[in-house]
Amino acid sequence: MLGVKGSTEAAERLVNLILALRETRRGLTRQQMMAVAGTDDDRMFERDKDMLRQQMGLELVVDGDPGSPAARYRIIKQNYGMPDIEFTAEEHTAIGLAVQAWQGADMAPVARMALTKLRALGVDAGHGHATDGLLVAQGPGGGPVEVLVRAVLDRQVVSFKYRTAKTGAVATRTVEPWAVRKPARGWYLAGLDRDRGEPRVFRLSRILGQVKRLGEPGAFDAPSREAVDQAFLMGRGSRQQAELRVTPAAGRILRAEGATGSDAALALPYTDQATVADRLASLAPGAVVLGPPDLVAAVRRRLSGALAAHQGKPSHRPVRLAPAQPPKTPRDRTTSAARAARMVAIVGYLDRVGTATIGELAARFDTSKDKIIADIHRLWTDVGLPGQAGGDLLDFAFSEDEKEVSLVDSQGLHVPVRLSRLEATTMAAALRALMANPALAESAGAASALAKLTGALGTPANPLEVELPAPAEPAVLAAIRAAITGGRGLEFGYVDGQGRASRRRVDPLWVFTDQDHWLLAAWDVAADAERYFRVDRISNPTSCDQYSSHPDVTVQQSGFSGRANYVVDVLFQAPARWRAEALTPVAGPAELTGGAIQVKLGIGQTDWIIQFALAAGGEAEVLAPPEIRTAIAERAAAALAAVDAPIPGADR
Repeated sequence: MLGVKGSTEAAERLVNLILALRETRRGLTRQQMMAVAGTDDDRMFERDKDMLRQQMGLELVVDGDPGSPAARYRIIKQNYGMPDIEFTAEEHTAIGLAVQAWQGADMAPVARMALTKLRALGVDAGHGHATDGLLVAQGPGGGPVEVLVRAVLDRQVVSFKYRTAKTGAVATRTVEPWAVRKPARGWYLAGLDRDRGEPRVFRLSRILGQVKRLGEPGAFDAPSREAVDQAFLMGRGSRQQAELRVTPAAGRILRAEGATGSDAALALPYTDQATVADRLASLAPGAVVLGPPDLVAAVRRRLSGALAAHQGKPSHRPVRLAPAQPPKTPRDRTTSAARAARMVAIVGYLDRVGTATIGELAARFDTSKDKIIADIHRLWTDVGLPGQAGGDLLDFAFSEDEKEVSLVDSQGLHVPVRLSRLEATTMAAALRALMANPALAESAGAASALAKLTGALGTPANPLEVELPAPAEPAVLAAIRAAITGGRGLEFGYVDGQGRASRRRVDPLWVFTDQDHWLLAAWDVAADAERYFRVDRISNPTSCDQYSSHPDVTVQQSGFSGRANYVVDVLFQAPARWRAEALTPVAGPAELTGGAIQVKLGIGQTDWIIQFALAAGGEAEVLAPPEIRTAIAERAAAALAAVDAPIPGADR
């Protein structure tokens, strides 16, 4: 058997194992696999086996007891290869956006692995890059998304510790997982709570510690689509309308967000009472809720809670916080598997096209020319079937100037690797999200790309569903994108967070999504600085000449440019930990008693943190500085007084 001497790189080991496991009929024992991989380290063997299964998504069959030295491993050829699919340029773009949509989320490595496999079929989509100035991303996963989706696909029972929203109490839940969904904000799991004997919905950010998978796969029958939908609808009311009395400034904000009515009296449609109560509390006293009664009570509770939390001295002294550490990127954990997948995909792509330049391969696989050359040389000198060596390894031919390369002998590695169930599910969820957003020109390409993938791989169930925010005015989004792609400036009307109306002149840079909204990143000519604008507050955009030169700007997916004019210490009670999900602290978080956490935030304007505290209803308390605490208390008191004020011209 081929045994690579010395410290064989993990990517080479994985590729050699793929070749060997595909070609064997009887299967390879543990010792034979270790010989193929060139290692005698049991722990390295286990890591390699897990990378093949978990990160590369290969179906590794075990004949016999996995704990026995006699157990044999193999890959079934019929389940390995990807059917040949031809994609159009529009479908390439949609696939790239679908991968990009998982940026920063728990499923990002899975989506990137799927794209690497699809590149062997000729898919030309640079992941992580904007398309015509467009960025879409789900943002932070907010919980163990991947492990739960795997459990849903395998129909395997899970167990986890869960903190309830109302009381903050922690209990262990045993659940038959049905589906994972992400609406506009937050990630949720629906499933049968075995301890309570009924369907429940769990917010993933309230899961503490690791999710444990119990028993064997196939432990329960998959529920119907109707049962899953019904579970997710629990706790959500029917479509209603909030009756509001508003000031001119608040009215401008709410009309931009979909409210209708006269100058002072507005109606705002809603289905999720908690979300609309947060929003209306944040705008008080500029917006006063007149009905329905349960919404009035919900807003009043938030305002009363914010007032109680910010009157007098803070409930805690701010603790000393360590600077926030940037999260480890998924790429740090998957480099070897990602490189092995790229090496295999390069072989498949060269088999498809015949000859390619090194520059073309580097662009297609979103890496450097040096890495492409290193990958090909590794394949050329160190990869081949067990029992073969020298001329029986993979073979390539370079042009005299070494700028072009072609495949001579693939040793059977030219077959593109099939998307795993998890990868297909991840791609399908993002493509469906793009399809459901008619404001995006890419929605048609997403629909046809999904049809081709499901036709080739089978129609997957929908264990994972995500949503992208829908712009209130698709024409506004289209005008912004046209200005970006045309290299033009923009003029538009804008209503800011305080309801102030203005006319802006900007160089548009990117338009992107956060968890709730579409935002425009632009260079503001008057301010001579980068600024971020909510697209739903933009009106009457018109293109014009470029107005200014500006430095490169790194787009902040939070929609905050990083101008930290104020630093605040914020305490989140246990039930409100989810509110910290979309925030990027400058220090912390620090765990406190009872499940509370404390963070230090950098903010650009005090009004943002005041509105945030009013919406949180006392579950997020600003500990310092004292002047902001006072401002929150004063705003909450004024808002409560406005709620109790008589309506002009009416009996209350």
